[in-house]
Amino acid sequence: MIRVENLTLSAANRILCSGVSFELGNGEKAVLTGASGCGKSSLLRAMVGLHGIDAGGIEIDGVELSAATLGVIRQRIVFLAQEPVMGAESVREALLLPFTFKLNARLSPGPEKISETLDRMELPETILDQPASRLSGGEKQRIAIARGLLMGRDIVFADEITAALDGDSRDKVIGVLQRLPVTMLAVAHDPAFRNAFPVEYRMENLLLRKVRP
Repeated sequence: MIRVENLTLSAANRILCSGVSFELGNGEKAVLTGASGCGKSSLLRAMVGLHGIDAGGIEIDGVELSAATLGVIRQRIVFLAQEPVMGAESVREALLLPFTFKLNARLSPGPEKISETLDRMELPETILDQPASRLSGGEKQRIAIARGLLMGRDIVFADEITAALDGDSRDKVIGVLQRLPVTMLAVAHDPAFRNAFPVEYRMENLLLRKVRP
């Protein structure tokens, strides 16, 4: 469950949104739309502690976002930026990078789990031996999603992740996300992305309103 209540955000002495409230239930997927510069990405970033909050509150799975709980909340989510960072030379190393840290070592997935997750992402196992630098934008996004799923995270925040993709890569990423049993909030301008999910919130005039369904 994601709950935002009476949220106000600002940047450079300008109010971006005021009194924003909404909820997403477990497994629900929604897109966040609006004109450029209206505060969509700032709202998404605030939900992962990357943008300060002027007033109101954010709750993720019953945990209220604060400096003290930020680490706990970030362990429950996958945040997908427009250009995902692989952080390693090979795809295999990039996929398993989080499990090289002591905190996550006990979660390290076995071959069967890796194979299952790659299949879900519509990626062949042979991709593991490729240099990460040779991945297309769509492949990078799917590896980033797979990395989060392997860590057992079922909340996805995505910020314009199809903006730089060609049509085929975009459609594959959208298809993967549609089928995943996750809770998702995504900022999107792309009509194909917006139309793929049943719920739409639009940011305008400092407010957020539900326009679909």
